[in-house]
Amino acid sequence: MTLESQLRDDSVLRGTTYQAPTDANAHFDYRDQDAGDTLFKTPQRLVLLEERVIVEKHWEKVGEVVISKHVETHPEQVDVSLAREEVVIERHPVASPQPVQGTTLGSGGETVHVDLEAERAKVQKQAYVTEEVEVRKEIVTEVETFTVPVRREVLDVEPAGAMDVAVTRDEGGQ
Repeated sequence: MTLESQLRDDSVLRGTTYQAPTDANAHFDYRDQDAGDTLFKTPQRLVLLEERVIVEKHWEKVGEVVISKHVETHPEQVDVSLAREEVVIERHPVASPQPVQGTTLGSGGETVHVDLEAERAKVQKQAYVTEEVEVRKEIVTEVETFTVPVRREVLDVEPAGAMDVAVTRDEGGQ
């Protein structure tokens, strides 16, 4: 194993970089690097972790509303007064009958034509605007509560032997 490969392995293991001596006859000893290593020396720091809930929101399609219209048909009765002409024939007796000259009874029959008229209804339909419908979307905000179990690391202190261990907590750091 070469010095370079040992240094590479050691830097990966410890997360540090070792400066090799520039002397060509120098040899590597792992104890050379231990002199500056504080990995197993007191005071030690132990990091306690906790989970925190992070909520991200995004929009997604949750449904749709289809708005359309259709035609309903119902019968509607409309009363319309229609006028019409009728023939009225009135006969009146003559107060003093007079003789008629030159006409023979039954000859040249007279005919009277009377045209009669009547109103006729022409039923039509016309569409009118009776209502306008406006369609829009509004955003409504609701509060929804989620219960999420979160974990945190808690310090366990187990003294070995008959000794007192003082554990203090800095309340400012939380």
